[in-house]
Amino acid sequence: MSTCGALTSVSSAFFGEKPGAAAEAGALSCISSGAASATVTAASRLRALGYDPDELLQHYRDHGYIILDGLLASDTSSPLHLDSLRRLADTATQITRDGKWPHRRIVGNAFPPFTQNNRDSWGVQHIMNPQLDTAASASAASISSVFQQFYASSPLLDVASLLIGCQVEAMQMELFNLLVNPASHRFALGWHRDDIRPDVSEQEEEQRLETPTYGVQFNTALWDDDCLFIVPGTHRRMRTAAEVVANNAKAPPAVQVDSEGEVDKTFGEDGAWNGVDPPNTMRVRLKPGQTAFYSQRILHRASYLPTAKRATLHGCYGDASSGTGAAERARNVLQHGVEWMRDAQFGDSLPPVLKPMRTVFLAQVSTLSRTSAPLATLLCTTTFPFLKASAKMSQCPLGFTGTPPPGHPKVAGLDAKASEADTRDRHWNPWLLLAIDALFILAAIYVARNGVPRAIADPIANVWRKVPKPAAKTE
Repeated sequence: MSTCGALTSVSSAFFGEKPGAAAEAGALSCISSGAASATVTAASRLRALGYDPDELLQHYRDHGYIILDGLLASDTSSPLHLDSLRRLADTATQITRDGKWPHRRIVGNAFPPFTQNNRDSWGVQHIMNPQLDTAASASAASISSVFQQFYASSPLLDVASLLIGCQVEAMQMELFNLLVNPASHRFALGWHRDDIRPDVSEQEEEQRLETPTYGVQFNTALWDDDCLFIVPGTHRRMRTAAEVVANNAKAPPAVQVDSEGEVDKTFGEDGAWNGVDPPNTMRVRLKPGQTAFYSQRILHRASYLPTAKRATLHGCYGDASSGTGAAERARNVLQHGVEWMRDAQFGDSLPPVLKPMRTVFLAQVSTLSRTSAPLATLLCTTTFPFLKASAKMSQCPLGFTGTPPPGHPKVAGLDAKASEADTRDRHWNPWLLLAIDALFILAAIYVARNGVPRAIADPIANVWRKVPKPAAKTE
């Protein structure tokens, strides 16, 4: 039975003294080993390690985040030890920069679709995908398998279960990626909430705040990481005037770093966004091995420098205990390109605890496909940006009411500022495209069986005869 290591302490900066030595010396087996029992709650498992789950949950509810130590294995021979994860992260980063792994987050784009061009990268997508091993030609160890083990490990799952409010067995698999420093650009993401638009009315903002998030996300730092900025408490209250201004401010463009260039005055030495950051902005500083859990709804932004090495495991889980929560989460995850999760090889490779979580997620995707006719339009627009959405859609095809960050495909209904007339002028109807395809196929079949009709062939032949022929070339 593998060991995931002890949960040693909650960061003393937020929760005071560490648990006792007995808790630090203990170890909690991976839930993926099958040892977890449905009758044992995440809170009781965490309490056995010396933590106060009530205190963790209260801090998360009040402030929108918690920071924990000890989610990585302390055994240096474990694949989930910090050194091992660093090596695998370096490999994944390198093959992405070398162009061998196309699934990446592109500097200058905050959201999918991430087009494949020569721009710098700030993230490696889909690190649990077994195809990552093929791209890396990894023979000694499976990169994707180790990342799967971490995503399936305890206490990571137990903490997520506690914060979400559902049993581990009722959780839904979602995204797991690697955030890295750009190779040559200074890059920033603007202030945003993941599921509330910056330009919402007060009434709509209040309604969205009353809706559960049905999930949680986390950052596990493998190196010092101070890229994340948050405004604590904004996950549960209306924004102040200063926060509204910051939320609507456009992020500065990515800049290629030049040691001989002018000094950028946009950001201060402490990372502050001069003239934009609202009061009470907090810079989240993670030490190697620390994990920050935070609400997708907290007002947050990020800054990246090529000179500061970064390798941070970034993932999320959803609540599948109710159809409403699972569907809400699946809608938001779909746009990240998760079709590869259907692959049988991926399903077979997963640790036992993740297999039902994957099944639940794919069931939600299938349900949305059946119940939302325009779903294919969203997927096509995300995967193939040159295809446009239907002119008749008055809202997001999947009912998404959140914020599409910069770089999101312009799907009708996601752009709140687009008028119906403007949408009608700029978009192709997919049903019209299907009809044109059908006519083309029928015409091709007719020509193959009967040849080109004389009414078409004769005029073409007459025009061809009148075209002057070039003189024969002689040496």
